[in-house]
Amino acid sequence: MRATADIDARLFDGQSSRPRPVTLTIDGDTVELRDRDGDTPAEQLPRGALDWQEPLGGGHRSAMLPGGRRCEFATGAALDRFLRACGHRETAVTRWQRSALFAFAALLLVLAGLIAAYRWLLPAAAEGLAALVPEHSLQALDRELLASLHTSEVLAPSRLSSATVDGMTRLGRGLLASHPGTSLHIRSAPNIGANAFALPGGSIVLTDGLLELADDGREVAAVISHELGHAQARHGLRQLLQASIVAVTIGLWSGDFDSVLTLAGTVLVGASYSRAFEYEADALAADHLTRAGLPPSTLASILARLATAGGGDGPRYLSSHPPTPERIRRLRAMDASGQRESDG
Repeated sequence: MRATADIDARLFDGQSSRPRPVTLTIDGDTVELRDRDGDTPAEQLPRGALDWQEPLGGGHRSAMLPGGRRCEFATGAALDRFLRACGHRETAVTRWQRSALFAFAALLLVLAGLIAAYRWLLPAAAEGLAALVPEHSLQALDRELLASLHTSEVLAPSRLSSATVDGMTRLGRGLLASHPGTSLHIRSAPNIGANAFALPGGSIVLTDGLLELADDGREVAAVISHELGHAQARHGLRQLLQASIVAVTIGLWSGDFDSVLTLAGTVLVGASYSRAFEYEADALAADHLTRAGLPPSTLASILARLATAGGGDGPRYLSSHPPTPERIRRLRAMDASGQRESDG
């Protein structure tokens, strides 16, 4: 039995941008091409003259004809019948595209790719870019960020006594003396409570709430050392780059900080560092404290106390510096290891 079917299409003749309405009828091995307006005589073509193109979506399918002409068909039942009558077999790619299982698998693959890029590729790219940003650009960014945080009233001048501020400032200068470009800033920040954070250029901010919570200057020194660790490893910059890698990179290299200041302030003040970042900052802090004649367990002590704070400002600091029991255990182990080495 000879297969027959017909279908309407639009013919692009390669000479005019306007398509012509046509009808194609297949009867066995012959395809008849008729102009629906009746202005052009019918044309007989061998069935194999239709070169079917892969579907590209949009509800249409195309076939190339001799002479560089192209016929465009609407997808649907009529086209399916015509293709069967032509004896056309879809490629594996086309069959997969029409498969719900393929669509679901493709969606899962895309999601897996996005997760992998976010988990591994983006951090690696941010780390590489962070190492390339010059120090003078970071220090200029710090100045802009501090001004922006004051303008937005996130930070304000410290309300502590001048004696306390002067004492903590001297303490900070002593710890930071061997690290050019770093600086300590003590500020009031009622909205973020007891907190501390490091800006990309090495500016370390301690809030009044944290100084009021600390038992003594040793614990303040421990927090400063930890934030110095974040600054040395450029954790804040890497986190900022991950948050908006394109916008921040362009802003840093062009010197146009206006486009990134709002984002940067939000990311850096409210940063929730990864466990790996915290471990690295803790290790650097332990080294700084040891050089200053203080045990690493000083940092563990204030973290443990903050972790058990039942209210007030304590948890504000922990939200950006999660004091996991493992971190505390590691710091105390560093202390014990250092003690054994000194005894040996």
